[in-house]
Amino acid sequence: MIKDKYIPRASERHSHNWCVPYATAVVTGRDYDEIYKVFNDTLPRRGLVKGVATRETHLVADKYGVNLNNRYAVNGFTSSTLFINSNENMMNVEGYEGVHNIRNIKKVVTALRNTKDYIEERMSSGDWWIKEDNLWTKPDPDSYISSGSSFKKKLYERWLETAEETFKTRYYFVRIYGHMMVYDYEKDLIIDNHSMKWESPNDHVHRLKIVKEFMPVIYTDDFVPVEPSPRPTGVSEKARLTKLYYNRTRRLCKKHNITIEMVGKPKNWKEVIFKIGDRKIAAMTPKTKEDNWTPAWKVAYEWLKKKEF
Repeated sequence: MIKDKYIPRASERHSHNWCVPYATAVVTGRDYDEIYKVFNDTLPRRGLVKGVATRETHLVADKYGVNLNNRYAVNGFTSSTLFINSNENMMNVEGYEGVHNIRNIKKVVTALRNTKDYIEERMSSGDWWIKEDNLWTKPDPDSYISSGSSFKKKLYERWLETAEETFKTRYYFVRIYGHMMVYDYEKDLIIDNHSMKWESPNDHVHRLKIVKEFMPVIYTDDFVPVEPSPRPTGVSEKARLTKLYYNRTRRLCKKHNITIEMVGKPKNWKEVIFKIGDRKIAAMTPKTKEDNWTPAWKVAYEWLKKKEF
């Protein structure tokens, strides 16, 4: 198991942390850059990873002894075509009729953990029954129509064969549209590459997004917890990021023949001017007359990166 509330070290080589590598770093207890490199070495395509397909999510976790192969769809996402043509263990979550968004994720995951009991209760009460190789359900009060489904019977049989340890875990990969997150069921906290911190689902920026599916995080006997190598002592996170973005800005300016002119003295700069030849294209100054002003190199880097020179 990983360290409680583990937060991976963000990328020191790239300006963006992609969601699936970041989520994988969370559940394996590794740094983002290590996991990202393994994704680049593992996925069957050339170039840097800029997105991971759902069917590829488990590939790197497998190498670290973390099983993400079981998939559980929310709100009827599973189709008979997927069931027949896919080798993935994908089943529907049953027993929750509310809104399936991140804000209600605790209720949705609880429904997942109770789905097997819910199905058995429906069968024993007579609301569901097997007839002519189909699973029949009691008529809806509004429609008065009962229907049978061979596909639902297959899902029912698969649920009965599923061991509880494959869906009752502490951590879950949570997929919303075009994005992946990690949810801690015990602490009721969620993290992703945007927040980069564990926070309440109700406070997360994606709290209204609809949950598509879950992938329980199962730690196998091959998993070996590893503490990431510590950063050099005496260097604060703020100082590290300042140096990181200063170097990125300097390299970007060198690439586009932009001159950086510093006005003032070290640790007490008054202004930073960016020039192409003799033409001034931008400048940074402190908002107030403060001492020991540090230029906002991250802001400068992001602004220069968007410009066309």
